[in-house]
Parts: sequence; structure tokens; C-alpha cells
Amino acid sequence: TQPVFDSNYYLAQLALDNGWGLAWSQQTVSDIALTSTTSASTSSDVLSEGTSTYVANAVTLAHGFQLSDSLSAGLSVAGFYQDYSNISLGRGYGASLSVGFLWNLSKKVLLPQNVGLVLKDLGNVSRWDNGTFETATAQLRLSGLWLFTDNWDGLLEFRRNLSLASPVTVHAGTELRLFDIAALRAGWDDGVFTGGLGLALGVLSVDASYEAASDQSYGERVRV
Repeated sequence: TQPVFDSNYYLAQLALDNGWGLAWSQQTVSDIALTSTTSASTSSDVLSEGTSTYVANAVTLAHGFQLSDSLSAGLSVAGFYQDYSNISLGRGYGASLSVGFLWNLSKKVLLPQNVGLVLKDLGNVSRWDNGTFETATAQLRLSGLWLFTDNWDGLLEFRRNLSLASPVTVHAGTELRLFDIAALRAGWDDGVFTGGLGLALGVLSVDASYEAASDQSYGERVRV
């Protein structure tokens, strides 16, 4: 059987002057079962050790700037903290760096109007309280954005982790905006169907998303 956990996500973003941005995000997972075994054999008893709560916080500072009339660049630095309650030495601290470029191309048939290149999680390193270090593999992302109409656009993106045996994954999405109030979204996330709805209510916006079940997930996901 597979364990099923409910995750809560929180996100706050602030756009500053001169291309600067600041964001805070948090993920919490509650009631994670903790177990231990009486021995290393397959027939050993499994003992319950209570539950744990996982909390991760990240603060990201980003800056975007224009290099030429058709080329822009961006840089983001993130610091994060994660903690497993009721687990000895279950706290970790880390930082990550990402850089990206955006080309604004002339509008031509079949060609994207914007092309983006991102190197994500360069130098992503975490240090746990037990003294061990954990590194994340950097990822290369290449994407194209098509502006079909003023209210309808589509995105195609290829991703590859910068490791020797990493495959290329394909991601696509489209958004249709209706009367500047609602947005309908659909996507394809490496073989998994996704959908979404967005509503703009004055200064307040509400977004909901759906992700179908896959071999890598524990079931369908709905987020608001």
C-alpha cells in the first residue's frame, strides 16, 4: 500500500520597483507515520513510533533586467528551512540559485513569440543537523510561448536534469482568458493531464487546479 498525506501550501509574493521581487512559500505535511523494526530481517516486527509533521519554508529574492531590446535575464536566490518534528536531527537549512533568459522574437507563423532558457537549482545545497549535506540536481528548461490571440496563448517546455542518465520530459499548457474575469487552463505534465480555473475579483484572485493520478503520485490532486 502507498501512504497518503494531505499537503498544505501557502504563497505570498511582492513585486518591488526596478525589476525586484520577493516571495515566501510554505509546505506542511501532517500525520506522517513513524515506525521502527526490531531487527534488520524481513520478518521483524514493525513498531509504531508516533507521527511527525514536515514543515518547509522558503524565501526567494529575484531580479529581472533587460539586456537588449529583445533579450532579458533574471536571477533568483532562495534560502530555505525544513523540519521534521519528533525526529532527532531532523532539521535542515539550505540555499539555491537559478538563472534564466527570455528572448522576444518577431511574430511569425508556427514560431513561438517568446523563447525561455532556465538553469534551475544551480548550487542547491542543504545541511542537516546531523552534519550531512544534501544536494539537488540542477535542471535545464527550454520553453516556447505562442500568443495565438490577445486572450489565448500556449506553452511548450522541455526539461532535463543535468545528470548523465536523465531523460527529457515534455510539458505543455494553454490558457484562455474570458472578459478579464476568468481564465480556463489545461496542460500536459510529462504524461499527466492537468486543468485549472482562475477568477479575478477586484484586488482578489482565486486559482484552482486539478492534476490526474500518475505512477509518481499517490492519487489525484486538487489545489486552491
